Amino acid sequence: MKLLRVSVPLLAFTMVAALAACGGGGGGGSTPPVQNPGGGPPPATNPPATNPPATNPPATNPPATNPPATSPPSTPPPITTSGLIHAADGTNSGPIVNGTDNWQTPNDGDTAQGGNGTNTIDGLACSIGQEPPVSPVTYHVHAFLGIMVNGKEMALPDAIGMNNPDNNEPILAFSCAYNLHTHGSGGIVHVEDPNISGNWDVKPLPAPPAKYNLQAFTDLWGYPNMIGIGGGTGAPVIYVGTHITVNSNKEDVVDQYAPATGAPSTLLLSHHAAYWLIYGTPPATLPAVDFGISD
Repeated sequence: MKLLRVSVPLLAFTMVAALAACGGGGGGGSTPPVQNPGGGPPPATNPPATNPPATNPPATNPPATNPPATSPPSTPPPITTSGLIHAADGTNSGPIVNGTDNWQTPNDGDTAQGGNGTNTIDGLACSIGQEPPVSPVTYHVHAFLGIMVNGKEMALPDAIGMNNPDNNEPILAFSCAYNLHTHGSGGIVHVEDPNISGNWDVKPLPAPPAKYNLQAFTDLWGYPNMIGIGGGTGAPVIYVGTHITVNSNKEDVVDQYAPATGAPSTLLLSHHAAYWLIYGTPPATLPAVDFGISD
């Protein structure tokens, strides 16, 4: 029994010693964990993805672009002169008609949209006193208005601007007249004002009043936009006489024309002014206008 007691402590000592040698137990240092048991290079580590701060590209202005150039409306060319017509109301042998007559309905006078004797148009009123006897103390001059439709001349109607005219000769009987009016179909436009002194025999003539212009005349006639005159369609191209020659009989002859550059309201019906309304295909030439018969 004594031997058994000695053997137990010895066995216990032996076991403690074995544990110490193996690193077991709580008294010895601990072995650090193995980081790379395979023995190769350490595994690659990717850093966390980082997004760069957003940057706005510098503002760029697109190159300036100019709109395509547009050509200005073409200006009609001057028309040469060929032939001669007499601008007049008539002679002792009968009336002068320049162009195809009676194309309008009614044949003569103003249309329903024009002067009717009671209305005032463009500041012009109808009065029996607008057709006074010719004298140096009353303004009385003559202009000319011609009409061409697709190269064909159309006559200016009788009695434009006259109310209740005589059927055969407007000047012989009428109830009143506007300052701008016609007698016959020869193209003459009478410009008369009893409140201004000076007719065509007085030199120098007073300056033509601005209210006596081509637009006022066509307004009185009943064609405020000039569409439909002579049966023409669309607005006309207006030609104006630009040169007057005095012939051997001392008569004024308008023998050159050019496109008008101003509005019809700026085209004055001055003494021996000549205008043409051209519709459709223009003629190759225009006739010269002789004011000799009617002065």
